[in-house]
Order: sequence, then structure tokens, then C-alpha cells
Amino acid sequence: KGRDLCVPSEMCLQVLPLRQGVGGFVCLCFGVNDGIKEATTLYGMDINQVLERSGLTASDLWDESIPSSRQTLWNAKLNPIMMCADEDMKWPEPELNFSFLEWIQSLRDDVQLDASALQGLRQWKESKRIAVCDIRDRVDSEAE
Repeated sequence: KGRDLCVPSEMCLQVLPLRQGVGGFVCLCFGVNDGIKEATTLYGMDINQVLERSGLTASDLWDESIPSSRQTLWNAKLNPIMMCADEDMKWPEPELNFSFLEWIQSLRDDVQLDASALQGLRQWKESKRIAVCDIRDRVDSEAE
């Protein structure tokens, strides 16, 4: 749902099914050169620029229990859990809404976040998100 999904150059998007009991899918979106064990770039941009332009803060990405010296993309809660529009729909044809990604595209295009992108950013912030380090225990690898 939302606008047609177009993954920008130098970006990768992966959607993984979650185990029964957790339900839904987790959406991973990174720049191809983002260092997962560091926090210098995010979505292919300087992470400080992402924070400044989006209005996000470190507390939006990391639990307070993680000291700033240990904050990396590995333990940042960046990856939203998405639910199907219809709970009975199964992989490989779930109807998922990717409109929340518009704010990332706007940042990458270096344009002002319009109302749609701001709504996507709000949806992203309000979504349940998990870190890469927590995905392995929640993904249904047999359903991939």
C-alpha cells in the first residue's frame, strides 16, 4: 500500500517473516555501505544529518541502557514490525504498507519532509521496532 515502492540506489530493503506468537514481518532498511557495528551512517547518510533533518534523537533509536559509546546500528531499534492488512494472508503475498518509508526517501533526496513524509515518520516512530541483534530470535527462518 502507499505509493509504489521504489528502493533507492545504494539502499537495501529486506522483509522477514516473524515467528508465530510474534506475528507479522520485520522490515530492515539500510544503506549498502552502512556499517552495522558502528553508528556513523544510516540510510547511506551521515547519522547526525539523519537525526537533525528528521528531528529524531538518540533516545528514539537506542534504549537508555545502552551507553552512547556502545550505540551502533546493530543495537538500534530501527526495524519496524509490520502487520498484514489481512491477518489470514500468508507469505509470499502479504499486503504490507510501506508508506512509512517516504520520510527516508525525502531525506535521501535532500528535500523538505512534506505532510506525507512527516506522517510516515510519525508511523515509524510509533511502530514497534526491533534491533538487528534481536531479529534472529524472532524471525521464522523456515518461512523465508
